[in-house]
Amino acid sequence: MIATATQLRLAKILTNRINAEAAEGTLEADKENVIETIDAFVAGNKITLEQSSELNELIQSKTTTK
Repeated sequence: MIATATQLRLAKILTNRINAEAAEGTLEADKENVIETIDAFVAGNKITLEQSSELNELIQSKTTTK
């Protein structure tokens, strides 16, 4: 599925959030909330499943509890 401009922007915002929280050291504690946000965006067709997978992989790469 080709992502729309809105989906691309939302994925970029989520990527920035993940990277910022990882840099601040808060991603580990907020991991479930970020994943729930991603799931909600997928359910609402606001991001694609492919984007969701990429974001979840990014989270996994930046946290210690996998």
